[in-house]
Amino acid sequence: MTQRPSLRRSLARAVRYSALVLTLAATGQLRAEPPELKTQGNQIVVKDTNERIRLVGANFTGLEKDAGYDRNCLNSLDILKGTWKANIIRLAVNDARWFYSDTTVRDAYRAKVTSIIDRAGELDIYVILDLHKYKQALPAATTFWTHAANTYKNKKHVLFGLLNEPHGTTWTVWRDGNSTGPGMQDLLETVRAQGANNIVVVGGLDYAFDLRGILPGYNGLPDGYALEDTASGNGIVYDAHVYPWKPEIQLRAGNAALLYPVLLGEFGHPSGTTVDFIQNSFELPDTWMPRMMDWINTNNFHWVGWNFSEGSHPAMLTDWSYTPTSYWGEYARSHMQSYADPTALRVVGGTIIGTPGTRLNPTSGVITDDRNGAVAAFGNSNAYYFDAATASGG
Repeated sequence: MTQRPSLRRSLARAVRYSALVLTLAATGQLRAEPPELKTQGNQIVVKDTNERIRLVGANFTGLEKDAGYDRNCLNSLDILKGTWKANIIRLAVNDARWFYSDTTVRDAYRAKVTSIIDRAGELDIYVILDLHKYKQALPAATTFWTHAANTYKNKKHVLFGLLNEPHGTTWTVWRDGNSTGPGMQDLLETVRAQGANNIVVVGGLDYAFDLRGILPGYNGLPDGYALEDTASGNGIVYDAHVYPWKPEIQLRAGNAALLYPVLLGEFGHPSGTTVDFIQNSFELPDTWMPRMMDWINTNNFHWVGWNFSEGSHPAMLTDWSYTPTSYWGEYARSHMQSYADPTALRVVGGTIIGTPGTRLNPTSGVITDDRNGAVAAFGNSNAYYFDAATASGG
């Protein structure tokens, strides 16, 4: 049979196109968005396969101010994915800029946010779209999530961070709102009303740190003040922001992870022992960071470091050559890399504990316990102890 020239040309084009697609896929230049996620018990899983996934990455700051304050976001995505091995960012945005009166400025701002979200998807990076406001949600938050949920509901790699850091209110108002503005349940329902099933991320009280209110029995309520999702929704992840000046981390943030997915949406150490907005001093990074990373890894927590820049401390970078800070960035990078490659080296530190016969001294050191946080190493319990080898190796 003789093929017509036009058919031969069509077949040749098809073959060339198929070869191009295979080449791009092989070189990593053609990527689909990462798979859609949902919550399952206290885990985050891939929706189609129920495979557990751990989310680790960094906060991207600047756009909570304005579009002109973009801090190298697009280039940073490539570095964070390629070198640091992250799989999520938390992108701070501002509802006032989203609805700015100057439509040219407004459209440029929205386009900037969308370009970052799209590029993240190409790199298999999830994005928490973080409405970076404080205290209690105002009516403007409902307007924002009505529009943003409609805009990104088909972007399956986008999670919706309903409010950056709630504080200064009660658990009842946190959940149900009042005359001042909506509660977290209201904002969740606003998102779902747009047909958006994306995971929502919800911070607790005390600047998104305290999650005790969502636990069963809190204030005598069977389910505390935990939110309720719709049947079609992909679920709720609770957000805790953990810093060295925060007390009782396990009690206030960690215990909730026994029942719900918990993400440390902000995390890090600013170096030194003080910051200008906290009266009390706190522990140095060379002991706090190793202990906290042990606690995080023991519990398999999701975490997003604050922040991937050289400013707005705790900074993960010293400069825009992406040199990590010694007091925080080096820990973050080495641990992210070790998750992707278990043979990679991790930054460790702290005080070595355990000498011959140490188990006889209950106050000889500190370890990280997955239920209680930092505890006396030997705790007067026969369930565990640390002991070093003797000189003979015994």
